[in-house]
Amino acid sequence: MIYKTIKTIILSVMLMMACMLIYNTGAKAEETASVKTATADSKTAKQKTTYVTSTQLDSFDVKFEKGSYTVIKGDTITLTLDTNIPIESYYTECSLNTYNASAISIPGEQNKVVVSGNFAGESDSILKVTLKVSFCDANGAYLGERNYAATTKIKVLDVLERTAEIGEKIPLDRTSYDTYKNMHYEISNTEVLRLKSGKFVVIGTGISYIYLVNDAGKKVTVAMIEGVNQGEIAASIDSSVTPEITLVSDDSGAEAINVAVGYNVDIFVKGATGIVSWASADASIAQVFSNTYSGVQASATVYGIKTGSTTVTATVNGVTLSVKIIVNNPKISTTFLVVPKGSKQVIKINGIDKASEVSYKSYNMNVATVSAKGIIKTLKKGYCPILVTADGAQYVVNVNVTSTKAVKAVMNAINAEGSTYSQARRMEEGYYDCSSLVWRSYSPLKMYFGKKKYAPVAADEAKYLVKKGKTVDLSYINKLKKLRAGDLFFYSGSKNGRYKSIRHVAIFTGIESEYFGGKFYSNGKIIHANGRSVSQAYIYNESNISVIGRPF
Repeated sequence: MIYKTIKTIILSVMLMMACMLIYNTGAKAEETASVKTATADSKTAKQKTTYVTSTQLDSFDVKFEKGSYTVIKGDTITLTLDTNIPIESYYTECSLNTYNASAISIPGEQNKVVVSGNFAGESDSILKVTLKVSFCDANGAYLGERNYAATTKIKVLDVLERTAEIGEKIPLDRTSYDTYKNMHYEISNTEVLRLKSGKFVVIGTGISYIYLVNDAGKKVTVAMIEGVNQGEIAASIDSSVTPEITLVSDDSGAEAINVAVGYNVDIFVKGATGIVSWASADASIAQVFSNTYSGVQASATVYGIKTGSTTVTATVNGVTLSVKIIVNNPKISTTFLVVPKGSKQVIKINGIDKASEVSYKSYNMNVATVSAKGIIKTLKKGYCPILVTADGAQYVVNVNVTSTKAVKAVMNAINAEGSTYSQARRMEEGYYDCSSLVWRSYSPLKMYFGKKKYAPVAADEAKYLVKKGKTVDLSYINKLKKLRAGDLFFYSGSKNGRYKSIRHVAIFTGIESEYFGGKFYSNGKIIHANGRSVSQAYIYNESNISVIGRPF
């Protein structure tokens, strides 16, 4: 079975990098993964970490607690993995074989997966979760990565939408599923519905929602019922309006409607109410699911499956209407920016056409604003996620605003990405170790960490910054928005006779977020010379960071 990855969020891990902290076992080695304890003061704390060794691999296992789970369309549930693998030693990837559901792992809680119900399908979705475990030898030297996978079924229940005559009884079985067994029903309009003997009885005309609620205040919509008088259930067309299929978000009408691959848009028949029959001419390109009920404009949801075009039809009272559906695959040119205050950036989107619906929204307007044309203006230092919506697809442009010097230093480091790690050749072109990467990124900006001609070791760089008062509080590691791109993370390890037993340094490049289920999930990114090469990763082993430097 081919699994399609749904927006993997690699969490605060990459223990591969943690293991790679042992690059040399000689007296001059700067990096080691066998981290034990470091001295603490007002800006440091005791460091303690463990790493997975190759001898442990065969004892590891991961599985879901159950073979299947149920989620109602529009709801999200959290699944906890049953595993004996140390949480700090892996990152998690999620994939599903259908678009019926989406899944993402939680930053900092790699053993938990959030699942969202998108739409009910004819069959269950298969959720596959892969734990990517990095392992080392007995001394902490990185050896490789092993994958451990678990699968489960995800059943998505539809939200019941129907018209019922007064006196009709409507059964609902949602509390029979384990996911919702500890929740109870709530009726939004008791003049329309009443719960009696386990069934909902229509007692009046109008619309009422049925929810499942729990003691924590969670509320899930499970049904929308319209009560009508007996004999009134019918579909109708308003003779004063020319019926057409159009977007719910824009009823001005269009020759074609766009939707992105893996996403959806809502459409309706303008001028019609009631039960409408919907169909897609090519369900391999786009699928359509009815949301209709009597008394309200007849609507449906269209899901993009793959790029191309097809026709969706709606039949009501013997009249058949059609609209062209174009499925695009929008792509953002860049989703991660490190820029100075007062700059302008333009968001470029490929894979759309003139009819595409595109919008932009800033979620921290104190830091950056964005225009209707995708022009970003940065106002102050900090982090701002900008949500871009294109044909129903959503992307996050991560805007990290820092000082001009820090931007240049980060770009210098990124330009070195892929270079070979070497302590012996650390000052030669194409070669770096962790501290020479920092020095060579900042030295063009006349920041030398106390030595103008040769890069000091990581411990001496940290000592210099502490002496000059160019550090920030260690608590910032748990407050990502207080960090600035260009900050330096110094890692302590086993005693080596150097300042705070520091053995490694990494450059913070900024915050990266994913948007899922109406929430942002954020991780901090770094770039460092990791024992093999200069590469980017997510922040790892936060407990081993003993100094956070801010040279700029």
